[in-house]
Amino acid sequence: EFRKGLGFLGSMFSNFMFGTNVTLINSEITISQGNSQETRPMWGQSPYSVNASLYYMNPETGTSVNLAYNRAGRRIVSVAQLGRFPGLEGDGKSPHWYEEPRDLVDISISQTISSMFDVKFVVRDLLNQTLYWKQDDRTVQSNVFGSTFSLSIAYRWQ
Repeated sequence: EFRKGLGFLGSMFSNFMFGTNVTLINSEITISQGNSQETRPMWGQSPYSVNASLYYMNPETGTSVNLAYNRAGRRIVSVAQLGRFPGLEGDGKSPHWYEEPRDLVDISISQTISSMFDVKFVVRDLLNQTLYWKQDDRTVQSNVFGSTFSLSIAYRWQ
């Protein structure tokens, strides 16, 4: 994990902060079903996760902007019964369904209007990439969730 204010690049960047974290995971489980045995990654466990953000905050104007990025590695989303897909397993391929990696980008912009009001605009999944589930190299399901946009006004009473 790494976080750093960018003021060292000059006064123009004094209100910026960059952060990132990378996680590497090696998980495995051995399963026995009937006469079959398999060692595979744990269900739902990505081999890596990458997050990064660029944050801007100006206390004088009450403006803040956050740009966030996330990507997680290929992970099992549906575990298949061993022996059910002999064509795949006979070729040494995995019978399980995997969620393929995709890039997620979110942005939020907040502005203080007065001592009592804040306005916030948020875009989630800006890139709107298709989510693919695959069994070996065959797409078994896909979905496009769409980007979401929200605008909110917050009121503070004192």
